[in-house]
Amino acid sequence: MQTFESILAFGDSNVAGAEAVPQLAQHYDAMVRGHITMEDVDAISKPYSFANCLAARLGIPCHNFAMSGGSNPRSLRLLTQHIRQHPRSLVLFGYTSTDRMEFYYPDPGVFYARDSDQFIQTGMQWHHRRTNLTDLTASTMPAISGWPPHPINDMVVEKILRPHNNLWEVMTCVDAVCHRWGSRVLHLPLFPEQIPTAIDSVFDFEGQGHWIRWCKWKKFVPTARWHFEHTAHDQLSQLLFEHLAQ
Repeated sequence: MQTFESILAFGDSNVAGAEAVPQLAQHYDAMVRGHITMEDVDAISKPYSFANCLAARLGIPCHNFAMSGGSNPRSLRLLTQHIRQHPRSLVLFGYTSTDRMEFYYPDPGVFYARDSDQFIQTGMQWHHRRTNLTDLTASTMPAISGWPPHPINDMVVEKILRPHNNLWEVMTCVDAVCHRWGSRVLHLPLFPEQIPTAIDSVFDFEGQGHWIRWCKWKKFVPTARWHFEHTAHDQLSQLLFEHLAQ
């Protein structure tokens, strides 16, 4: 088996291991009220993610940069920033829905889906949420329990977003960056998007094509916010370990 100095993981909540531990409900509640950030919540679940589980099997560190609600542009931005400090790594690049984008949004305040670099994530998953996180009252709570407001998402979705699958461009860039820094990449489709056939090293999830379909095929029970339990992450880490050994 090829050896690596570390694992670098990128993606959305599925790569961050969201809800892989059941005791996160209180932390989601604190996030809704602006007491902690999305990254704070993800930090609790990441040790239970498939990326971190695979790193444990390989006996190497895992640097998991995924964030719940994260976009492919965010993942690519962070890959270019961090792979220079961690060459000769195994890169697990999870591809989320292509409707997600990010914008530099340094405005003062506490905003849902903004990371520590001041980039805020947008996408269809938050359409029609309220906008003011600092003014939460009974009348301004999100329509769906557990989903906090977002300051610009509705405007982006309604005025800017148009359907376009750009996975060929993104995956080509990921390949080039990983090659430049002597790292191996596994492309991990997370959602049912059309994947370019000319791209190598696309993990096929036992013929199921992407993470969501694989989890349903394996009959893992969805969690409250439509993620999957730790068992799913552990079993995927074993599958990836066996794939690397081939």
